[in-house]
Amino acid sequence: MKTTFNLVLSKFMIICHCKVVRCSEVRECVKDGETTLSKVSRRTCAGTECGRCVSLLKKVIKKSLLDLGSIDL
Repeated sequence: MKTTFNLVLSKFMIICHCKVVRCSEVRECVKDGETTLSKVSRRTCAGTECGRCVSLLKKVIKKSLLDLGSIDL
C-alpha cells in the first residue's frame, strides 16, 4: 500500500517564525546534502528556539527528499 504525501510548499512560506527561516532555505539545505533535522537546524537555526516548527520542518525535509528522488514512500 503506497502512502501519498501531500504538502503544498511555497518557497516564501516561513517554517520557523522564531528564526525567520523560509521553506526555500530548508529545501536548499536538503539539496546541498544536509538531509537530517539536526543538520538543517545547525545550518538555519530552525527549530532551535521554541521547537514548535520541528514537526513542519521534518515534513519539509521529507518532501524535499521525495522531490529530489532521494527517498520513496
